[in-house]
Amino acid sequence: MFVSKNLLDRNLGNVTDFFHRRRDIQLVSWIGIAEKRAKDILKMEPKSQSSVTAPLFNFFSRTSVQSPYITPKYLFDFRRQQIETGIDPVLPIIKIDKKEKRFVVHRALVIGDGKFVELNPQQTMVYNILRGNIERFNAQIMEKNGNFKYGVFIDSTSISYKINSENNQRPIIKYKIRHQGILEEASKYTESDLLEEYGKESSKVAKKLILELLTYLQKQNVDPLGFGLRYKATHLHTGDTYKEWESLYPQAKFTIDMDVNIKSTGTME
Repeated sequence: MFVSKNLLDRNLGNVTDFFHRRRDIQLVSWIGIAEKRAKDILKMEPKSQSSVTAPLFNFFSRTSVQSPYITPKYLFDFRRQQIETGIDPVLPIIKIDKKEKRFVVHRALVIGDGKFVELNPQQTMVYNILRGNIERFNAQIMEKNGNFKYGVFIDSTSISYKINSENNQRPIIKYKIRHQGILEEASKYTESDLLEEYGKESSKVAKKLILELLTYLQKQNVDPLGFGLRYKATHLHTGDTYKEWESLYPQAKFTIDMDVNIKSTGTME
């Protein structure tokens, strides 16, 4: 199911009401945002496919396409997050590359309370990692001059966080992130004794990108990662926990314990 971007000024709950009422639809349907007209998305036939249904299903079911830039969302899950306080739903944005006659899905839209915040491809990838939507992905490390230095394939990911707050003081959201993978590509010959150094460098780059996204979302006052939901579940001392969190979230401080372990150079020579 696709909703045209120009309909976002309306209440999406009303737009999708009929589909939510049909349990045979909401449990199997994905939902996304069409960059322009939803009708064009459904009518377009990619030149590499014989049927329009195949590529669309492949994008969101992850059976054929496993991209860190796609944020698939079932209709029932969208509805659940839409009416729940403490988490804002995120939908993929799909557009058509008319020149190449293909679909492009590498951005996402956060649907907040009366506002919409668009994530660029890099932010979308970081969001998917933090949300646990992907565990395996490729990352590139660049030189200061912008040239490619090396690429890492992450094949194992562990992410957890907790919210520390006492007496309505400034909360601290502490992330613990562990990535493990292999060196997949490098611009120069690499000995195995450099892997530890590369791991530390990758950790530094990843930590910077994650902090940038977290602070950006905080400034936009949207919460697609569900910090408010976690706060409500772990602070049962009052009936107005969400209102309490709304006043605390803009003050929250983020800390990240990051470690990237590059095991080997794999089959690279």
